[in-house]
Amino acid sequence: MTWRTIFLSDIHLGMAGVRATECLAFLKANPFTPVVLVGDIFDLWVMRRRVRWTPDTNRLLRHLLKRAQRGWPVTFIPGNHDEWFRSMSDNLAFGITVARNLVHTTADGRRLLVLHGDEADALVRTHPFIARLGSHAYDLLVTINTVSNEVRRRLGFRPWSFSGALKRGVKRAVTYIGNFELALTTMVRDRGLDGVICGHIHVPAIDRKENMVYANCGDWIEHASAIAEAYDGTLVLLEFLPEVRETAEPGRVVPKYVLEDGLVLMPA
Repeated sequence: MTWRTIFLSDIHLGMAGVRATECLAFLKANPFTPVVLVGDIFDLWVMRRRVRWTPDTNRLLRHLLKRAQRGWPVTFIPGNHDEWFRSMSDNLAFGITVARNLVHTTADGRRLLVLHGDEADALVRTHPFIARLGSHAYDLLVTINTVSNEVRRRLGFRPWSFSGALKRGVKRAVTYIGNFELALTTMVRDRGLDGVICGHIHVPAIDRKENMVYANCGDWIEHASAIAEAYDGTLVLLEFLPEVRETAEPGRVVPKYVLEDGLVLMPA
């Protein structure tokens, strides 16, 4: 299936555990589709301390630049981990449009604010030093998780995310996610818009919050996920499945959700 627009965030190039190969395969499967990069594409926080840059990382970056140079629209909305690029907002860089945020109008006329989402994160805004420490801890956790999942793969088990389990199971983390979603939907409601597409918290989701569309692209470390807009304006949460599983062929992008009122919702 082809898409009108695809949105992806939190690739974190330069960090451990980046799923650059899968992200590149996903983009190549949608060669002519406009791409919106919704922040934290680069992890400059981690790269100040140590850079993990692989040939697959180079191939992914070259592909994005090649898309833009061939006239396939690519828009980059920097996040807090690559905030240095925010100084380039409203300009072109190697054919890529850089923007602080944008309002995306879907095919069915809904107006959605697209931004990374750190603007709604109270911890990042009020305690940036603590946020950076948390980022380094996350980098270490992902490194350990990468080794663990390689062992699981060799034993025939599916990958498992330590940080994902913590987010689902720790009450404070669940409260943080809920507050983040509420802050963003309040922001877009106050602007008279119909919803938001964001990233930042590495929790892919698509839902309605107080009659507002809330769509989070997820990430390309734990989930390999993206938001896509169909040609009728329907928003879909996609997961890239690189291995043969119960419902997917190798390398197939699968919408694993049910259609309801112009959204593809995650089942309970």
